[in-house]
Amino acid sequence: MGLAGRTDLVSPGATSERFRSLDRGYYAPLCLTLAALAAPAALGGAPRSSEASR
Repeated sequence: MGLAGRTDLVSPGATSERFRSLDRGYYAPLCLTLAALAAPAALGGAPRSSEASR
């Protein structure tokens, strides 16, 4: 919601312009990056080599 500038839909108290600016510029991209990096672990990816399990 932060990238779309509609954080107020899920968090009614987040209506200040400063917060929305920080949300669009920093918080939303950070959340997307963390989600993308965590996706392989959440999907249960197998280890890349047999040495990783030793």
